[in-house]
Amino acid sequence: MTLLLISTCWRYTPTDQASGKLIVFDAKKNLTVRSCEIIEPPHRFADPNPRGGFRGLKGIATHKNLIAMANASTIFLYDNNWNLVNYFWHPSCAGIHDIIFQDDTIWVTSTRNDLLFQFDFSGNILDFINLREIHFINKIAPQTKKYSLTKKMVIEGKINFRDPRTHDHAFCDLLHVNSLAILDNNNLLISCGLIKEINRYQLHQLINRIKNYDSLYLMNYLHKLYENIASNNRQIKQTKNSQKTQLSKSVILKLSNSNDVIGGLLLNNCSVPSHSLRNLNRNSAIYLNSTSGELIFLDTNRIEFQNKIKVGNNFLRGVKVVDENSIFIGDNNFLINFNSQNKKIVSRTLISNDVNEAIFDINILPDNFKLPPKSFVEHHKKISPISQE
Repeated sequence: MTLLLISTCWRYTPTDQASGKLIVFDAKKNLTVRSCEIIEPPHRFADPNPRGGFRGLKGIATHKNLIAMANASTIFLYDNNWNLVNYFWHPSCAGIHDIIFQDDTIWVTSTRNDLLFQFDFSGNILDFINLREIHFINKIAPQTKKYSLTKKMVIEGKINFRDPRTHDHAFCDLLHVNSLAILDNNNLLISCGLIKEINRYQLHQLINRIKNYDSLYLMNYLHKLYENIASNNRQIKQTKNSQKTQLSKSVILKLSNSNDVIGGLLLNNCSVPSHSLRNLNRNSAIYLNSTSGELIFLDTNRIEFQNKIKVGNNFLRGVKVVDENSIFIGDNNFLINFNSQNKKIVSRTLISNDVNEAIFDINILPDNFKLPPKSFVEHHKKISPISQE
């Protein structure tokens, strides 16, 4: 039996309601085994982004007898009985997306400030990569370096990015550093899911100015207005068949273990972030173009496209390579079972009737693990109260 762990995120949920959950899904029977209440991050009430932001359960990673799960700003480590081994956070790490183990360390993507952290299991920073300092990125988006953090500011946590009220949103999440894959030689593939367009700054700054009014309704209204404007602009550009280079793009970087850029790859014409870099085999990886709904196959030696296949109808995010044949992919509230040998979709399963609930990440529940608790909130009350402050 192959049991999948699926994290989800609910868009537009009020701050006093659950914003996501952990689903245990039986891939052979094609049914949900368990749906689990998650621990919400602190300061979610202060996040003006109605689509994602601080909502929901984020990355899931497995390693030996450990499972790690993250919300937007805290990493939780569990043993195979779902006892809490440890949990930790850092002020400089927020907007967490993918997490991945490497030996006895864990890499964490911090989209809020475009940093990639390597922690030990006690939460100490072993290393971090500031993507805004990389020359390859500065050539594509020169404005990012201007808003880069110093090493001292990052290590000391001078800005608490876990609290949206502490910083200017206009200059956050410029690159959307949201995923990574570790290659055989310990080189890294890193996803900068979306390079923020310059003309988006004005709306973010406007939202910042009205934050003091403490009106969630007004915040949501402005975000919806922006989505409508952005959608209309995309349609106009498509209608005119504009040949102009689009500012919105996704970037894949290959870094050596000394953080030197070995190669880079651009995806142009992206209106939403691309997601979920995953190793496929020794010399190839996969990536999701969430804008086009395409599953992309990459040559990790040459850092070039091998193939791309349209698989998604909604919003691609979350991937798990189960074996040489099966890849599971999230497409908003659908789970896709894709056969990587014949390059065809085996099944497409609805995992939620709510179109605002979207898959975030997918992993496998190891055979030696029990089923997770139905409520992590209640589970932790039995152990000790969780404080994320």
